[in-house]
Amino acid sequence: MKDLKRDLEVINLLAARSLEEGLEDILTLHRLGLNVDFSKSFATTNCIENLNSQIEKYLNKVKYWKNSKERYRWIAAALLEIELKMRKVNNFRILNQMQKTIKEEIQKRTSQQGISTRNGT
Repeated sequence: MKDLKRDLEVINLLAARSLEEGLEDILTLHRLGLNVDFSKSFATTNCIENLNSQIEKYLNKVKYWKNSKERYRWIAAALLEIELKMRKVNNFRILNQMQKTIKEEIQKRTSQQGISTRNGT
């Protein structure tokens, strides 16, 4: 990956910086052993970018916001409408496995650093 970053710096410095910032995230699915089940859906940020794009299209229709609460209501309405058009995550029936694995990883890291994950402690 470091060689790729070095080669990419010659072509596009911004892309190289992006790669460097997201290097750990890129390998997270593989490191946690989730790459086989979820790589098609989560190996890229496409699902997030698509959602943001759809919200932007919906909210561009509004020219005036009275306050931030109104903005949140519009975002919620947009999400409800967009949800109907979205595809399911591959292997969505085992998302609880991903959740469990991520929680275990967080607990492992925080215990190694001496950080409590409980509120108020």
